[in-house]
Amino acid sequence: MRVFAYDKPNGVLDAQADLGFAFVSEGACERFLESKELPMPDGSEKDLHMKTSLALACIAAINPDTLAADACKAINKAFLVEHPDCYDSVHVDEQALCDVLNPGEAKKVAEYNVGVQAIKATKALAMYTRDKCISKYFKKGLDAAATSQKKKSPRWLPPRDADSTAAVTSWIRLHAPATVDIQCDDYNGRWRVIAPTLVWRSISWTKRGYEKASCEVLHQAWLYEFDWSGLTPPFNLAELAERFMEEL
Repeated sequence: MRVFAYDKPNGVLDAQADLGFAFVSEGACERFLESKELPMPDGSEKDLHMKTSLALACIAAINPDTLAADACKAINKAFLVEHPDCYDSVHVDEQALCDVLNPGEAKKVAEYNVGVQAIKATKALAMYTRDKCISKYFKKGLDAAATSQKKKSPRWLPPRDADSTAAVTSWIRLHAPATVDIQCDDYNGRWRVIAPTLVWRSISWTKRGYEKASCEVLHQAWLYEFDWSGLTPPFNLAELAERFMEEL
C-alpha cells in the first residue's frame, strides 16, 4: 500500500496573510482587529495609506513571527493583484497624441493619463506606508539596499560572445531574478521581460546594441522583482541603468 504525505493546507487567515489581505476591505480588516481586541493603526497619520497599515496589523495579528521581508512581499503582492494596470502608461507625449485625435478621443486619453497618475501616486503612498510601519509589527526591518548598492553591476560578456544572441540571453538569465521570465525574440530583435503578474515589457536590441539593451532588460527585471517581493539585486542597479541611459 502506498502512503502519500501532504502538506497541511493553509487556513483562510493564513492565506489572507500570505496575500497581504488583497481585496479585503478596510472595514473588514478593522473588524478583524476588533475581534482580536487589538488597537487600530494610528489614524492620526494622514500621510499613510490606511489599507496598507491595516493589512500589516492584520498579518502581525495572525502570524506575529512573520519576518519583515515576508510581510513586505505580501504587501507588494496585494497591491499588484489589486492594481494590475499599475504599469500602464502612454508612451507618446499626451499633447502630441491629442493633436491627431478628435475631441472625444483626446478626452479619453486625458482621463486615462489621470487614472495612470492616480495609481502611481497610490502605489508610492502604499510603499511609503509599508516601509514606515513595517518595523512596528515585525522583528526585522526591510533590508537596506545599501549593501547591494556598494557592489558592482555584473561584468558584460567578453567581446568574443558579444555577437551571439544566445550568449547574451544566457547572460541576462544568469543575473535576472528567477521569478521573472526572459523571452528572446530573434525574429523581431527584442527581449520580452515578463513579470510574475504576467505584465511584460519589450526591449529591442536592434538600435542600441546588445550591451545597452541587455542592461535595460536586467534593470527592468529587477524592478519587477522588487515590486513583487521587495528583494533587491546583488549588484548596483543605478550603475546598471547608467549603461543604457547614456547617449547613443
